Amino acid sequence: MSAKRWLVLAMAVLGCACGARAPYPELELQRQLLPGLDTLKEDEIRAALDRPLEVKAPATAGVAWLSEAPGGWGGEWYQTPLTEYQRTGVINATLEALGHPPFSEVTSLPTVAATSRAGGDGNMLVALRSAAARFQADVAILMQTGTAEGRGLNAFAIGFVGLVTAPLVPAVDVAVASSAELCAVDVRSGVMIACTRGRAEERRNYLFLFQEARVREQLRENTVRAAAVTAAQDLVRAAARRLTSE
Repeated sequence: MSAKRWLVLAMAVLGCACGARAPYPELELQRQLLPGLDTLKEDEIRAALDRPLEVKAPATAGVAWLSEAPGGWGGEWYQTPLTEYQRTGVINATLEALGHPPFSEVTSLPTVAATSRAGGDGNMLVALRSAAARFQADVAILMQTGTAEGRGLNAFAIGFVGLVTAPLVPAVDVAVASSAELCAVDVRSGVMIACTRGRAEERRNYLFLFQEARVREQLRENTVRAAAVTAAQDLVRAAARRLTSE
């Protein structure tokens, strides 16, 4: 076989071997906030349509962030929370993205609603509105994020000789995918204003084993921030349409 064919074959093997993949987590924030939407009766639908928004632009808003949803890695499901330092960076970036009309001021709320989501009876929405009211916010925004991680060995793994040389060979691929969902509700009326979603993915190939943990942690923060900012930007546009048309 010619040298050129060997080179093409080697590149193909390397490309196929870099197979770390991470599926985007599926979040269910809207279902948690508004349980039983698929069982509404006709009179309940009419009543929901008759409830106008009471909030007007410009409006103040408060954001509460639920704990991250678990993600998958190596076929397993587990919880990989961000550190408080990382969460602060993410929420600050989200607040900055939300700080545009129709919102005049956006603040961070304590995540009091997290303990109510398991009930499935709308308690989370009530808790969110209550928290926002205490901070004198016109609009309550709940944010949920989730992260999935993928890990794989690339073609360089053929250099492993037992466990002795494994840390010396750049043979690890890491992929991280994050999803974010934001829902905004009128604090006074309880009417939902808008829900938006964001996604982000990053991948790093050819890592040494001693680099893996640090890189995976950085990718988690990067992708959660990017997903949250995307959802926040879409929420600003959606809220502007609602609050200026009412």
